[in-house]
Amino acid sequence: MGKTELLKKFFSQSDRPYVMFTGDLGSSTAHVRALSRRLGEVWGDSFLLRQRLSDWRSLIDYVDGFDQPLDLVLDEFPYLCEAEPALPSLLQNVWDVSWRQRPVRLVLSGSSVGFMEQEVLGERSPLFGRRTGQMRLDPMDFWSSRLFLEAQQPAAQVEFFACFGGTPAYLEKLNPAVSLRVNIQDLVLDRVAYLYDEPRLLLTQELREPRNYFAILASVAAGNTRLNDIVQDCGLDRGMVSRYLDTLIGLELVEREVPITEKDPSRSRRGLYALQDPYFRFWFRFVLPNLSDLVLLDNREAIFERYVNSDLDHFVSPVFEKLCRDWIRRRAAAGQLDLRSPKVGRWWDGHNEIDAVAYDEKTLLLGECKWSRHPVGPSVLRTLESRTVPGLAARRRRHVLFSRSGFQNLQAGDDLLLVDLNALVEDRMP
Repeated sequence: MGKTELLKKFFSQSDRPYVMFTGDLGSSTAHVRALSRRLGEVWGDSFLLRQRLSDWRSLIDYVDGFDQPLDLVLDEFPYLCEAEPALPSLLQNVWDVSWRQRPVRLVLSGSSVGFMEQEVLGERSPLFGRRTGQMRLDPMDFWSSRLFLEAQQPAAQVEFFACFGGTPAYLEKLNPAVSLRVNIQDLVLDRVAYLYDEPRLLLTQELREPRNYFAILASVAAGNTRLNDIVQDCGLDRGMVSRYLDTLIGLELVEREVPITEKDPSRSRRGLYALQDPYFRFWFRFVLPNLSDLVLLDNREAIFERYVNSDLDHFVSPVFEKLCRDWIRRRAAAGQLDLRSPKVGRWWDGHNEIDAVAYDEKTLLLGECKWSRHPVGPSVLRTLESRTVPGLAARRRRHVLFSRSGFQNLQAGDDLLLVDLNALVEDRMP
């Protein structure tokens, strides 16, 4: 999520000396020697440049002897600990005895979410309780991601986001001068491309039993949103599937959504599961099920046309709905929707569904989101007006329609907002 670049940017603006060292799959001795050389270069220390220590304890003791400010960033910390499991304990000791009272800032960062949360922040970690702060970097939202794609039209920007999401490393690889089709063919459907096998590599690094997780993710991506459906589709034990889903939720790869009116979401039996990360959703929907054809046909254009293009609008539509709900949150936070700290989400029962519901103590805003190539007309508004949300009737009721292709025979007013694609993408009131 861009943690390394963020740290570089932050420390490069400091007037204090800083050392950033990135772990790899090398040995502990190789790590210590490389870091010794880096410290020697920053400090102009001839001993470190000439001798280069070979174990962490000796290096930490040597650094501890320097009574001067130091900012030390140990990036990809899990790799360093894999090579030297005692490293957290060594850092705990020097921090407790000396560094916490000196002008030292120590930053530990890593891509493995599970390791950082359990082995660094967890209760069993030697470093538990010593941090002064932590930051879990999330993907960029749509409005930040679209800045990578300013050459594209608004509809294409939404489609790009639906397929690639807001991961900076993915966005940097995009070519904004060419179409979504070409980008997908070049970055995803080519067997040597950067993103071709990205989810598999990440899951193998993060999870101990990737095969079962793959089965669950593929099932959800195929449209199995309820726990029972996922269990039956995967052929796994219900308790096992529940545990795996909890892990995937913790990794922010899967989300569980309940109707906005549920009082206790954690106990609700109406929860639906969906893939949270857009690129994982794309890969498990279009790439994994068709790997054999990708290998046999070796024709990226044919694969795109056969599997992606024919289903693209249907695939993008739920993402468009999420963006509409995010737009409501952003405009409400800006004080533009006459809603004070509203709850925002989706509502459904066994018969009806409302794409966007936002409410506070006085006002209820109901919304319909249409990712259609046809303008939205009065029939859509009448359908929305006919729907009710149990328990929220005693509020001033307003409506909002979101449309990819504009509106026909509709007039905005105090109780009706009409938000076209330009207003949504530019994050402004219509």
